[in-house]
Amino acid sequence: MIRESGISIYIDLREADKSERLPHLCELHGFQYFHYPVDKRSKNIPQMVENFPKLCELIDKGCFYIACAQGLHRTDIALCTYWVFYAADMGIAPPAIWGYRQADGHDTSKIMRVLNAFYQFKSEKDGKDPMPMDVFRERKEIIKELSRKDEY
Repeated sequence: MIRESGISIYIDLREADKSERLPHLCELHGFQYFHYPVDKRSKNIPQMVENFPKLCELIDKGCFYIACAQGLHRTDIALCTYWVFYAADMGIAPPAIWGYRQADGHDTSKIMRVLNAFYQFKSEKDGKDPMPMDVFRERKEIIKELSRKDEY
């Protein structure tokens, strides 16, 4: 059913699966597998920054399935990172927030933690800020506002 829907890429946001079962299953069934580990505590920031261009390329290509354990929190973080550091510059609308909605008793502090760490690590790595700080703050405010919406 997944293949019939047009999906050809599986983006795995979970932390490393020691069994390598999922990459093997993807290969067996003809799906491209890409591991982009997202963690709300920001410990995977170096790997996220390093693999970010590939994540953007795969999302732009389309026909992907992005997954974590529940499809909520890591997915929100990954898609917000994609939007803030890449897609917003291309005029793409910000993502809907599902795992960190205020109506469900959550806030965006974990998304903000990762975005701030990503910005700082990328600044240090590249020797320049990825965008002006006022633009970064404005984009974070848009994400916070999206988390306040009850419906999409």
